[in-house]
Amino acid sequence: MKAAFLALCFTTLAVANSGHHEPVKMPKAFGLLENLVGTWEGTYKGHDGKEEKSEVVYKLTSAGTALLETLAPGGPMEMTSVYHKTGDTLEMTHYCALGNSPQMELKNADTTSIAFEMKKPRGVASLKEDHMHAVTLKMPDKNTLVQEWVSYQGGKPGEKVVFNFHRK
Repeated sequence: MKAAFLALCFTTLAVANSGHHEPVKMPKAFGLLENLVGTWEGTYKGHDGKEEKSEVVYKLTSAGTALLETLAPGGPMEMTSVYHKTGDTLEMTHYCALGNSPQMELKNADTTSIAFEMKKPRGVASLKEDHMHAVTLKMPDKNTLVQEWVSYQGGKPGEKVVFNFHRK
């Protein structure tokens, strides 16, 4: 059994490295996310109400089947999210500065926006744990990005943080 498993692993690795595998069919909404690749700079209102500068970087990974988002790269509050295919739809996992990793499912998408929302307590101990619960990415044009993050605190909708970015 162990030998068969190892043979399968090596075969999979050989096929992946040969470049002779069929391209993965991605959900249509992933095309909107692919348009984000690059570096964006902008602002958001901090907890004290002051406007703060921020940056977000998007990069395709895993043979173009996942989008890696790094918010506030290099800073003390750097956070990473991964947008990826699960079955026939999209999900995202947000690796948060709060120390949890809420997993959100595609809620809806159109030609200029895509929204994800947590439907089950995955990546958090419970829905009462403080966590990011939803995010909407709006792209009214190819150089403008608005991120709207909604947190949950004590099991109820909490703060909404809006980032306004422009392509660098």
